[in-house]
Amino acid sequence: MTRRHLMALGAALVAARATPAAAAPVDDDGDVLLRLIALEDTATTADTGAAAHERAHAQAMRTLLDALGRRAPREPAAAGDEPEAARESRLIEAYAAALLELHDPSILRTAGTILASHSQHRVRARLEAGLDPFTSDP
Repeated sequence: MTRRHLMALGAALVAARATPAAAAPVDDDGDVLLRLIALEDTATTADTGAAAHERAHAQAMRTLLDALGRRAPREPAAAGDEPEAARESRLIEAYAAALLELHDPSILRTAGTILASHSQHRVRARLEAGLDPFTSDP
């Protein structure tokens, strides 16, 4: 999936989900944010050039969670030996799934923006590894 496709998907999902936002329970979005924060926190412990971006993503998600009146733990799990491109692919999948679950338009916009950022990280990581940036991970 190309970055252009991911951006179009994100925009379409935001538009499609914007109408029912008022009826959505707030806790649903909070639970999704907690899952995303946990993934971002784990990614910040990896020894990669994207760690600073992952910290910024986690902070953005925490700010949104705080606005919902909830708090996230600040104890990131240790990163495994997962290659950066694979980790970014996992984050892309998590954010794509989250876009289908989130209800609040501002949270959807932020998640869509972070999804695009992870797509860029994945392309860079695949290029640095000498891999085709546009194919899926095995």
